[in-house]
Amino acid sequence: MPIVAFEKLAPDARLWIFEADHELCGGENSELLDRLDEFLEAWTAHGKDLCVGRDWRYDRFLLIAADEASSAASGCSVDALFRFLKSIGERVGASLIGNQNVCYRDGDKIIGVSRKQFADLASQGTVGPDTVVFNNTLTKLGLVQQGEWEVPASRSWHQNVFFSKESRAT
Repeated sequence: MPIVAFEKLAPDARLWIFEADHELCGGENSELLDRLDEFLEAWTAHGKDLCVGRDWRYDRFLLIAADEASSAASGCSVDALFRFLKSIGERVGASLIGNQNVCYRDGDKIIGVSRKQFADLASQGTVGPDTVVFNNTLTKLGLVQQGEWEVPASRSWHQNVFFSKESRAT
């Protein structure tokens, strides 16, 4: 099935957000997206085509959404997606699966650090509740469309983990 324009998918489309462990450039981007498009055009669940779209942002974030109104992604089909992304990530020299980094904005620059490093930056006051972070835990496309992906840390899970009184006490 042809890939649907990402912005045309319904707000309740199921969403996966993957983050490369570093910014990709030129040939890496092309290879990743060309191979991904081939995979998505053939992606099925229990023999049924999936209605999917993808978006590549800031040379680092891959957003994939499936409109499950006609056919839902199954556990096996999602596993296939993850296996594919692991394989293509190895091919282009980037980890797209299991990345535990926290990405945030420092002006126009996007920085990815480990959770421990982000916690250290928070305790030093280098980052705070107003720091713009990327909430890669979103599972519905509508939340991205509503601007809930790239938000101040105070509006994301980052607030409870890094800036609440409880997190500062530990």
